[in-house]
Amino acid sequence: MKPKFVLVLIVYIAAIGAMAWYSRQKAVDFARQEQRRQEELGAGYTPSGPRLQAMSGIFNANPNGDPEAQAQGIAIAASQELSQRLVERLQAAMAEQGPVGAVNVCGDVAQQMTTDYNRERGVQVRRVALRNRNPLNLPDAFERPFLESAAGSTEEEPVSAYGEFVESDAVSEYRYLSPIYLKPLCITCHGAPEQIPAEVLEVIQERYPDDRATGFALGEFRGAISVRVPFASAEGESAGE
Repeated sequence: MKPKFVLVLIVYIAAIGAMAWYSRQKAVDFARQEQRRQEELGAGYTPSGPRLQAMSGIFNANPNGDPEAQAQGIAIAASQELSQRLVERLQAAMAEQGPVGAVNVCGDVAQQMTTDYNRERGVQVRRVALRNRNPLNLPDAFERPFLESAAGSTEEEPVSAYGEFVESDAVSEYRYLSPIYLKPLCITCHGAPEQIPAEVLEVIQERYPDDRATGFALGEFRGAISVRVPFASAEGESAGE
């Protein structure tokens, strides 16, 4: 083999390696940047739709990057964005229809929002709670331990969000749980019985006869936002391929 050809081959391999390293590093830096933004700005930080799409694009385009950092960044962004969407809809319903309208948003509209969001983003997001109102919000085997361990926490002394990769026969995914604490907006529908208007209680009892989601105090642990970021199939293909 000629020395010149060997030199060219070495340079080519080095260039490919450098490009791969740079791509992975950009993805990791991006996800960590999102985590720092959330830590600095707290609940006030909501990534824009294009930003979340960009994160998903980086994740899917760089399957050899740091999977946990990438998936965590996507999960944090998804939970923040869905929470903000729901708050905006609740505020609009309260302003236009009063507390009864908010009950309908939490019941029907919120479920449709999560369905639409999952279809739009390719990331599964939903609300879960031990003391649930809608049966669709009951936790699964992965979510329940987190909810049980966080049950005594408050907004003043909160638990940290939790995430990990979960493997199964069919899929590898990153699962993430972010705690929800009762906000002033939610007292009208989830507070103590004396704090809930009679017409709201009537709607709740009619629509959810097995309701367990009242009697909460301001700042009390309410449940969690649950996010599932698909990562790879059993054959090792990256999500989105």
